[in-house]
Amino acid sequence: MRPDGRSTAISPGLVLDDRYRIIEPLGRGGMGSVYRAEHIGLKRPIAIKLLNKELRGYAASNQRLEREAFATGRLDHPNCVAIMDVGATPDGTTYLAMELLDGISLSYALDQQPVFSVGRALYVARQLLYGLAHAHGAGVIHRDLKPDNIFLVERDGHEDFAKILDFGIAKLTGEAVVEEGGEKLTEAGMAIGSPTYMSPEQALGGPIDARTDLYSLSAVLFEMLTGQPPFLSPFDKLEVLRMHLTAPVPAMADVAPDVSVPDAVEAIVRRGLAKAVGDRIQSADEYGALLDDVLQALETTRAQPAVPDAATKPTTETAPPKAQRSTVPLTAPVAAQPPAAATPGGSDTRVVSAGSPRGRRVAFVGGALGLGLLVAIAASMGGSESGDVAGGTDGVASAGEDDDATMVFLTDELAELADDASVDEKLDLYEELIDAGKGARLAPELARLARNRPDTARVYLLLGRAYMDRNFWSDGFDAFRQALTLDASLRDDEKLIKSALRSLTSRSKPELGIRFLAEDIGKPAVPYLEETVEQSRSQRQRDNAARALSQLR
Repeated sequence: MRPDGRSTAISPGLVLDDRYRIIEPLGRGGMGSVYRAEHIGLKRPIAIKLLNKELRGYAASNQRLEREAFATGRLDHPNCVAIMDVGATPDGTTYLAMELLDGISLSYALDQQPVFSVGRALYVARQLLYGLAHAHGAGVIHRDLKPDNIFLVERDGHEDFAKILDFGIAKLTGEAVVEEGGEKLTEAGMAIGSPTYMSPEQALGGPIDARTDLYSLSAVLFEMLTGQPPFLSPFDKLEVLRMHLTAPVPAMADVAPDVSVPDAVEAIVRRGLAKAVGDRIQSADEYGALLDDVLQALETTRAQPAVPDAATKPTTETAPPKAQRSTVPLTAPVAAQPPAAATPGGSDTRVVSAGSPRGRRVAFVGGALGLGLLVAIAASMGGSESGDVAGGTDGVASAGEDDDATMVFLTDELAELADDASVDEKLDLYEELIDAGKGARLAPELARLARNRPDTARVYLLLGRAYMDRNFWSDGFDAFRQALTLDASLRDDEKLIKSALRSLTSRSKPELGIRFLAEDIGKPAVPYLEETVEQSRSQRQRDNAARALSQLR
């Protein structure tokens, strides 16, 4: 605190430790904020990360930021975010000075393209494994690997060079524990992480090791390949943890019937998602070798451009021209060293437009701004009574927040949406995003709104459309039926009907859409079904639309 007992205001122009000048805010999450800044002496753009004002009095919150500084400071690898300095604001709040990255989070990339090509997904996963192998060798287990904590930047002509961010809840092992002083920030029996990507041993609050990160990486890879994580229950985090513990990994063909994933790739992912750690892939190096073998086999049947060799002399340009997204090579690249004359995270530190009307590539650092938004599950998950969900640190609650589908930086509008925005204002924005084809990752937020506003038909209408955008057919139709129960006039809603028509492309569950359109919508669906029969490019969709019509006539 300042001498007058008030917190220091973080605003443009503020200078920290006579070294870093704050330029502008980049974004704010539930617990932390990131600012664009400049190293005054070096004239180098950087990012400053620190806790939000309301959390600065909590010792544990500062300790977690210090843990992130220590863990990240042990790492020196191109696929891991680099920390440059740690300090304190005038009121004693810890801050991190970190490399400024120009790119997009993996969660944003998945919002734009929910299903990656096999080559692109493996390209990203292989780089993450290089970074994880380095971190594990340094005694750092990330413990919260997820799309929000993975950043894609441009490097060597490719815009999918992956960076691992946010080591705020990392577990330290070996010499790292001794060097930090052996202080524990979590207790035995506490499940720390993000439920959608959490390993079974994490869900139980048991001992974890490097194989925990490999499970989380496998869940991320599963999502890149199919468009959704292996286990998902939008209304119940405890149910997601139960699924990690007991539910079999679904076949990718069942999750994404229209996506073709090679059997060898799916087999690797399933090994990575093994419930028992002994059955799982045992190290990042082993995992990488398995991917290398698959990539080499795929290359024999598909010619791809060569990946730049790690030994190639790096460029010394500080701001190379932007390239169009190039075809992702199937060959796994060796992690290249940073250019000598560039900033630590790569040569380009500009904030540039992504080219879309609403999206923006965001210069960002240090994670999804959650600073380790925690979900502590005080339950054995072994069939005994479940405890309450408690979140945050020192009693700072985060229950009900969806840390797994963070909305930060989804668009400029979401980043700037006022905390006190009305429900109607939020729904107007969400509908605009869904109309623009960007609704795939809005389902968790809309599900939260549905819990708070169970009498609002429009919430369920948009929730159903968001589910349909991710091929969650059953959940989508449940939401639509709830919307129709609240407002029967929605049977004539064009957007609802057209969204339901998408399900007729499903190989495994077309009957869900057929039954909904024929029984729940009825006559208003007829002209849309007739148009689909006549004009759809999908033979499966035409056939299923004809089946629905036959039930209506």
